[in-house]
Amino acid sequence: MRLASVADLVQDSPASAERELREIARTLPRPGDQPSPSAPSDESEAPRARFSFRDDAEIEAMEPPEWLWDGAIPEGALLEVHAPPESAKSFLTLGLALSIGTGRPYLGREVKQGRAVIVAAEGSAGLGRRTSAWKQHEEFYATAGVYFLTEPLVLLNRLDVSAFIKAVQLLGDDIRLIVLDTFALCLVGGDENSAKDVGQAVAAMDAIRRATGATVAAVHHVNAGGERERGSTALRGAMDTMLELKREGNRITLICSKQKDAAKFEPLALDFVAVDESMVLITAKNGMAATSLLPGSVAVTALRSLSDSALEDGISATTWLKVSGLTERTFYRCRTGLVLQGYVDRVARSKYVITEKGKEALAANCHITANVLPGSNPTPTATRTPSLERGAAGSNGTSRSAAVAHTSDAA
Repeated sequence: MRLASVADLVQDSPASAERELREIARTLPRPGDQPSPSAPSDESEAPRARFSFRDDAEIEAMEPPEWLWDGAIPEGALLEVHAPPESAKSFLTLGLALSIGTGRPYLGREVKQGRAVIVAAEGSAGLGRRTSAWKQHEEFYATAGVYFLTEPLVLLNRLDVSAFIKAVQLLGDDIRLIVLDTFALCLVGGDENSAKDVGQAVAAMDAIRRATGATVAAVHHVNAGGERERGSTALRGAMDTMLELKREGNRITLICSKQKDAAKFEPLALDFVAVDESMVLITAKNGMAATSLLPGSVAVTALRSLSDSALEDGISATTWLKVSGLTERTFYRCRTGLVLQGYVDRVARSKYVITEKGKEALAANCHITANVLPGSNPTPTATRTPSLERGAAGSNGTSRSAAVAHTSDAA
């Protein structure tokens, strides 16, 4: 439709032209007029506050976190598990995940049942045997409710993390545990010695935790000395719980090295036993930690060398290593265990002295608990009494028993 020009309006009807021109003029803005901002129609449309505060009464009224693994791991926590190579750290988290999925106690402690996700960044080799061995030992032959991702989750990639969160949420709202095995492989593109990179990775773990409500666990390596987790201390600073594994032969000790909001549990002695074509962790029958003492063991060698050579104010780790005659790896493993068990004390300037407990142990001819060279003790085996449970019965009506055999499956 063509709009009439002023000339057309005047030519057709001067009177009507004047009225129409005045109507148009009323709709035009006047010089100096400023558009007024539109005010919100009501308070509900007002911008929301960026931050929301709680007073001390509200904080006091908050329910304390419940345990995912009784007395050991809280629900909705950030968890780190570290150990030297072949120290069963992946077996520990797999057993925990399967226990959570089935609702069965793990290593003598109750769990909160739900489902679990394991990011097996190192690949799927051996996972089938390990899972089968755990089920045989527990005589459980149904689906356990554990889901595996056999490729890394790139923690420094926001799109990757966002896609992972959505995928986990599609599994349901009862995911209790998410395991990243290993932290190093999920930090691809970053530097684990960089506080910035590790901080960003921790932020991604926390985003996963908040979005899913699950405890998020990072399986990690130790440093060259075997004293602590590898890389930046930013990881330790951000964790709620940290667990450490020490291995002597097939005796493994689980140590709580950090518990943010509760008391640390006492070291837990475990046996690493052969089942079918793999291994499982079970509570040690004699309850003896791997970092204790036995005559002729490397721990006694290290302790006696310290006792014979130490000055009143102690000796350095370097000097102690030389006088012990042990290999560097064996020495540092023994040193950590002796300190944790109270046989040795670390004093000022990173020097070490033998404690009264250590002197008593040597004086008593070290008839205490087991600590032997890796491989020097026979591989323990696990047996269970067959029972009918959750479809455990075969076609002939008898339960399938746990086959036990020696294995070379790596930890």
